[in-house]
Amino acid sequence: MKSYVGLLFADLVGSTRLYEQLGDAQAHKLVSRALSGFCREVERHHGRVVKQLGDGIFGCFSLASDAATASLAMHHWLSQESWGDQRLTLRAGLHAGDVLQNETGDLFGDAVNVTARLCEFAQPGQLLCSEALVLGLKPSNWPLHARPPLQVRGRQQPVLVYELLTTTDDRTLLMPGLTDQPPQPVLELQLADQRKALACGDSFTLGRADNCDWVVHGQRISRHHARIESRLGQFLLVDYSSNGTLIQTDTGTETLLHGASWLMQGQGRLFLGGQKIPDSRSLHFYVRQPHP
Repeated sequence: MKSYVGLLFADLVGSTRLYEQLGDAQAHKLVSRALSGFCREVERHHGRVVKQLGDGIFGCFSLASDAATASLAMHHWLSQESWGDQRLTLRAGLHAGDVLQNETGDLFGDAVNVTARLCEFAQPGQLLCSEALVLGLKPSNWPLHARPPLQVRGRQQPVLVYELLTTTDDRTLLMPGLTDQPPQPVLELQLADQRKALACGDSFTLGRADNCDWVVHGQRISRHHARIESRLGQFLLVDYSSNGTLIQTDTGTETLLHGASWLMQGQGRLFLGGQKIPDSRSLHFYVRQPHP
């Protein structure tokens, strides 16, 4: 049977260290209590625990919002519980997509693989969501932060990734529906005497091909060289070229982007083709933040 669901992989970070420090019996007791808490939060938020995986769990939900709320609840519960001298953290991956279910209730398919990869990619304390899950979140004002796309083995297109934020500082837990959408920044671009501006929700292509939004000529520039995407109030430069894109910021840092992505911040110059060229032929960028 095939269905479309929200998926969640959650891992307890550092369980191997617990067994080394506390011994098998005490560590097993802590890990089991943590996983029981994870399972309880999945079920409390209308989900089903598909299975436990060593020091983690795999759950599914009918609604993307329930999967996101459950992951936040797990994080909050884990941070509030007493674990003796230990500090336990989790990492999680969330995705939404079509899955196949066998007669035992287990789920499998591409969506399951993507969810597991997001969890593996997450740092301790991070809750990483795919764009497929984010698009299903209701209401839309969740505390999200765009992250670089993730290349999953066997997939041609990278997975667009967001971090579901758990805190604004060490004290404040953000929960859905409690954050206001801030004013959105604008990306300003200039090449010689040409100027363009990108607002929230816009996307923009650069290259030699006539169907690019901004046609830029040069021997080292690819036909479809790069794309700028607006994601949740942030701008992401994605390079598809043969020779790369050299980024020089106003702080003096330089980054050669080649088949990867970069979160655009501040201001600086883009050298399409990966090499410095005269200033008049480079692309100037400025991420203009809204006034408070």
